[in-house]
Amino acid sequence: MVYATIKIYEILAGDLAQFGQKDFIELDNHNPPSLLILNTNLAQLILKNEVLHPDFISYWKFINNKDNQSYPAIEEYFKKTPLSLFGQDHLESRKMISNYYKLIENNLDNWIHDYTISFFSSLDSSLLHDPTSVSRSFISGVFRKLIEEELECDFNSLPELPGDLFHLFPSAHTLDAYNQKLALLLSFIEEQLTFRGKDIQDTWAIVSTAVMGSEPLYASLVFGILIDTENDELLTTEAIFNKTNPISIIQRIVAQDFVIDNYNFKKKQLLYTSPFISRMLDSENNGKDNYISPFGYGIHVCPGKKISFMIVDAFFNALKKRKNIIFDKNKISFKRDFFLRPIKNDYEI
Repeated sequence: MVYATIKIYEILAGDLAQFGQKDFIELDNHNPPSLLILNTNLAQLILKNEVLHPDFISYWKFINNKDNQSYPAIEEYFKKTPLSLFGQDHLESRKMISNYYKLIENNLDNWIHDYTISFFSSLDSSLLHDPTSVSRSFISGVFRKLIEEELECDFNSLPELPGDLFHLFPSAHTLDAYNQKLALLLSFIEEQLTFRGKDIQDTWAIVSTAVMGSEPLYASLVFGILIDTENDELLTTEAIFNKTNPISIIQRIVAQDFVIDNYNFKKKQLLYTSPFISRMLDSENNGKDNYISPFGYGIHVCPGKKISFMIVDAFFNALKKRKNIIFDKNKISFKRDFFLRPIKNDYEI
C-alpha cells in the first residue's frame, strides 16, 4: 500500500505524457497488483461501483508503524459517514447525510452572501493581501459560521476546527493532534444538540460538512485567485473546480470481486483514480471546463457538492465587486497530495 502511494506521488510530480494511452498502470508487485486507473471512462465506471470503499485509517497507521494505535474520533467518523462505507451501510449513512445537507443548503443560502460581503469589507484595501491567508481565513470562518447557525450557538464558543488531515504521508503527530481536535468538536456538537433536544445523529452531518469541505475548498479559492484570464474576468465556479481538480487522488479497496469492461478486479485489490491525471492525459477533452468532476460519480458522488458550489460562488461573486482588493501572487505554487496543496516559498501552508 505504501509503495503504491509513493509511486503515485512520483507520478503526480513527473511527466504524465510518458503514460500515453494506457488504461492503467501497475503500482506494485502484489497479487493482485495495486492499479492507477488512467482511462477516463474506466475510472468513472469504477467510481460508480458500490463494492468499493477507501481505507485511510489502516494506511495511515501502517506508514507510521502504529498498527495497534487507536484514533477513536477519526475511526468513529469514518464509521458514521459515507466516506469509508459500502453496501447497505453506505446507502443508509448517505441517506442520513444527504437529507441533513439539504437543510444546510437552505440555511446557507440565507446568510452566505451577507457573510462574504462582510468578510471582504473587513479587508484593508491599502494592503497587498496573501491569497493563502485570505482563503484560509474565509473557509475557516464559513465553516465555523455554518456550525454556529446549525447549533444556534455563539461563534466564539466553538472549539478549534481540526484542520488538514488527508495527506499521503501524515505524521503520527498530525494524526494525534487531529484526533484530539475532532474529539473536542464532536463532544461540543453533541452537547449542543442534546441541550436543544435535537437528534445527536445530526452530529455526523455537521462534522462531515466542515471536515471534508475545508481542505479542497481552500485550495480551490487560492487557485481561483491566482488565475489570470485575458479579459481579467474570474472563471466560473465549475471551471475553477475542474481546472483545479482539488481532489488529486481517489483511493478505493475492492470489497468483492467484480468485472468492468472485461477487466477483472479482485477482493482487497487497491485501485486509485485521479481526475487530474485523467484530464491531463486526455488531450481531446482536457480543455473542457465540465469534463471531469472532482466530486466523483454515481453512488459515491460527494453529497456536499452543492454546498461547495455555493461557498465558492459567494466568494468570487463578492471578489468581482471588490476591485480594490489586491493580492500578492508571487512565490505561490501547488503540489499534489490527496488534495491539492498551496505552497508558498517552498513551504506548505
